[in-house]
Amino acid sequence: MKKVAIYFLIVVLVFTSFSFMDDNGTHASSNQEVTVELIGDFSNQSRLTLKLEGSDYKSGVSSSVDNKINDAEIVEVVRNGSKLDVFADSDKVISETQKFVLKPDKTDDGLVSVNNTKKYRGTLEFTQSSGHVKATNIVPLEEYIMGVVPAEMPTYWHEEALKVQAVAARTFVAGRDFSVVDTTSDQVYNGYVSTNRSKVEGVVNATAGEVVKQDNGRLASTFYSASNGGHTEQNSNLWTGGSPISYLPAQKDPYDQDYSWDLKIHGQQIDLSGRDLTRPGDWWSSVSEEDSKVAPNLRNWLVGEGQASRASDVKIIAVDRLGFSSERTSGQRIKDGFLEVRYIKRDGSGYETNSDGSIRILTHSSDTLTGGGLRLAIGNGMMRSLLVNDVNTSSAGSVNRIEGRTRIDTAIQVANQLYPGGFPADHDEKTVFVTTSHEFADALSAAPLAAELDHAPILLSGASSLSNSVRDEIDRLGAEKVIMLGGTVALSDQVESSLQSISSVNEVERIQGANRYETNRKINEKLTDVNGTFIASGQNFADALGAASVAAVEGYAMVLTHPDSASATAVDFLDDHSEKDSYILGGPVAIGESTGNTLANHVSHVERIAGDNRYDTAAQVLNKFQSSFDTDRIFLTTGQDFPDALAASSLASKYQAPMAIGFRNVNDTMASFLTRYSNANHVQVLGGPVAFSDEAVDNFARSIGLNESYQMSGKGFGHGIGMSQHGANNRANADQGYEDILGFYYPGTSIEQH
Repeated sequence: MKKVAIYFLIVVLVFTSFSFMDDNGTHASSNQEVTVELIGDFSNQSRLTLKLEGSDYKSGVSSSVDNKINDAEIVEVVRNGSKLDVFADSDKVISETQKFVLKPDKTDDGLVSVNNTKKYRGTLEFTQSSGHVKATNIVPLEEYIMGVVPAEMPTYWHEEALKVQAVAARTFVAGRDFSVVDTTSDQVYNGYVSTNRSKVEGVVNATAGEVVKQDNGRLASTFYSASNGGHTEQNSNLWTGGSPISYLPAQKDPYDQDYSWDLKIHGQQIDLSGRDLTRPGDWWSSVSEEDSKVAPNLRNWLVGEGQASRASDVKIIAVDRLGFSSERTSGQRIKDGFLEVRYIKRDGSGYETNSDGSIRILTHSSDTLTGGGLRLAIGNGMMRSLLVNDVNTSSAGSVNRIEGRTRIDTAIQVANQLYPGGFPADHDEKTVFVTTSHEFADALSAAPLAAELDHAPILLSGASSLSNSVRDEIDRLGAEKVIMLGGTVALSDQVESSLQSISSVNEVERIQGANRYETNRKINEKLTDVNGTFIASGQNFADALGAASVAAVEGYAMVLTHPDSASATAVDFLDDHSEKDSYILGGPVAIGESTGNTLANHVSHVERIAGDNRYDTAAQVLNKFQSSFDTDRIFLTTGQDFPDALAASSLASKYQAPMAIGFRNVNDTMASFLTRYSNANHVQVLGGPVAFSDEAVDNFARSIGLNESYQMSGKGFGHGIGMSQHGANNRANADQGYEDILGFYYPGTSIEQH
């Protein structure tokens, strides 16, 4: 049975467009011919090579031309502009003709081999179409059926099954007015097939002229597919443009329940980690999708959806969502589905990029796909039917939250992650920072200093009193020193007294200035190693928030300034570190152009990193410093507030992990950065669902590419409407005759001479 299943990969009928058959009074005679356009193997070719066997052939040009053609070893038909040239053994015998015809003296004797692949009886016509040589075979009806039966059904199957195929194929082509193509767009025709020729001739001759008719005398629409999986489908369930047809019902088929299939589609298709996203031309041609048989279909789907002009200009990065609703047709098949992919693309002018020059990670989704539309997007040969079980998703990494009931509690949970057993006995710096939970400036400044002090935890406190939970955490850690950030307005004397009363604490130090800028300067002066500076607004945390993890990992001081004028404290600190790289965070609204220019005069190198909003700025910072991070872990946090991100900066520095900020959706620049973390083992979300919603977590997880794979299984191969080829053979093996088999699959019809 497995061998049969493989065979049907190439012969299953998949109808994407159709018309129902109607006998309009045209009856097949004994000399009825079928016109077959040969597009299966010979489309899009500018030259066809022919070998003539048996009968002499007439071209209709002249007897001398016919003699040369019949005597030649090889005849070539070559496109010449809008016309054709014909060569007999390299001798041009016909020039610039509109049509070249080869008609045998004896239809049942001559054979023409085309490109050494297939042989054909009957007449062959060659014309020029769309810049290529178009080949058409005009062949007697029963000879045509002898070329369809072995193409659509294995010839070693039961003779009664082959008779079913012959009658169905004959009815089908009659309903097409005897004009078809040689592929599954109509039905597969392979020309003259010598394998089991006598057996095929026997079944075709035994059913010669027979077709399936409705009770009104019209031809039936004899649709068929490889396997219905145990249940046929009603025609109108799949092809919604038509009305239900009584002889194409949805019904159980106990003789076709064995054909099953499985499909696995990887979530991540291309791993972009470690690639220079600003130079896609360096690696574009060397990367390919994980699922090489599915990806081309997804690319074609994007083209069909208007997302790209050519499939070759698209690469699929990830499949982020794939599935279908629980609603089923009367034939038990899925009715609709959804699909979302991420991709990159190029066109004639280059690659589509973000504002920072990195290639843009694009997303396209559809929640309104029909079942057939979903199958076509994945590939009819991959998703073999719509008789599908549920899609199961497996994840490559884990996503977990670090959260508490309040922001103060979340900071405690972060400290617990840093040192679950408290500070080790040999820990160099048993230091804890305590800062206000309501003001960002002091905590923002502390990130690099906390990292330098052996990843010191940053805890939060209310202004007037120290909560018991914070006191207990400091005691659990075994902290010997506490550094308070800010003056008594930020953290009262009572908070300081409470800290001093903790048994493990030997020293409480307060770092404060006359204002936030002075406090910022004093915190930065505690740094022993300053590798660079980030210049941020002291009035708003938004743009600086995304740089907190970079500052902690890289040892960059966070220098605060007034947006409209360069703060003296900032100027002084920059003067002391003028040889270090400096980055202004945010656009002119965050830090004015004049302020930026003034500060730039105090350093040797300065660059402004500014996006369209805080999220884009944060993403650009992370992209700029992407090499600073390991790719095993990433933190996700809200960009709407500051406490969770700043409290976690020490944890980020410990693991050399980035902190990605967001709200609901992932912007293009951040999506580009996140692709590097598709193999991350730890994705940690800071705060609960109020701070960072489950929707945001899902969006970020999809952008990271954590969904390792989608697995689905199903039964059947093809649309399942009408006759099942597997079912027909199984019924024949159960001693059912071809008339009874056709009667089951097309109930209410009869077999008659056409």
